[in-house]
Amino acid sequence: MNRYKIITILTLLILYNCGTSKNGSNLIETKYSNLIQIDSSGIYKGLKGNLWGLVTKDSSELTEFKYSDIGTFQKGFAAFSIFDNGGYGLYKGYLDLKGNEFIYPYLNFESLNWNISNAPKEIPDSSHILGKHSYLNFNWTLPSMLNHNLQAFILEPQSYDDLGNLDKICTGYGMLISGGNFSGDYMYEEPDKWNSFKLNTLYNIIGNENLRELTWKWAYPYYKDAFSKLNPFVKQTYQDCFKYLNDHIENFNRKKYEEFLMKDEKNFAKFDINGNIDSKRKLSAFVDRLILVHEVISPEDAKRWINKIYSEVRQWK
Repeated sequence: MNRYKIITILTLLILYNCGTSKNGSNLIETKYSNLIQIDSSGIYKGLKGNLWGLVTKDSSELTEFKYSDIGTFQKGFAAFSIFDNGGYGLYKGYLDLKGNEFIYPYLNFESLNWNISNAPKEIPDSSHILGKHSYLNFNWTLPSMLNHNLQAFILEPQSYDDLGNLDKICTGYGMLISGGNFSGDYMYEEPDKWNSFKLNTLYNIIGNENLRELTWKWAYPYYKDAFSKLNPFVKQTYQDCFKYLNDHIENFNRKKYEEFLMKDEKNFAKFDINGNIDSKRKLSAFVDRLILVHEVISPEDAKRWINKIYSEVRQWK
């Protein structure tokens, strides 16, 4: 074979490869302004105008093209959002691999406000230490903090809704254990004030049976109401998180966790006791630190209260 034939063959191969999309066939691509594979089984999201829909590799359209965004498939579902022309949220939800839609109203910050009663007077209230909200200009009080925490409980998993990470979001952001959009409003701007509030209020509550009972009775109805506003996917995730914590405290071994903490404090909230990555570990590590580091609650009291809370939450609808 001479040099010119080789060049001709190479040229044809290059032209062929350039005409083949990594996301699908030319036939599919010409129908959409963008086409992105979002599941290994051959499901794509295709863009028509400025709206997305689900498409198969043989160009069958599984859904209407009405979605502002569609995420990748995680655990058999892809999260979607629907916004109006002004960017205001209308709906959130999930699509399964067949294009079936599970759709829920978009919940916004302004609509989520509870008429929260004053905290029981027995609770040591040092919320005045925290001053004002950084940009909404209201004073932090125990009721305003509870209202803020309830908003995080609902809105964080709505904002970060891919099912593959939802347990991390619910534990870390929804429960305000490891950051998020809401915790920074009073935890991180002035850490000295936050640490003072923890010592004077939170740890006093956690460390006293009477205060634990009073606080639970005060906050419980609001959290139950907030839970009722969640979509079923998030509800199940929160209930799974509390089951996980209940199982953890049932099998808590103080000596082993003390050794784990001393040996590898850096990864204490990342790995389980056997060295495996644990997506919910921040939640159980938070309780472990209350017992081992801050020493504000005994393992026995922690077990009794986690059992109590889980027995309630597992029944919420």
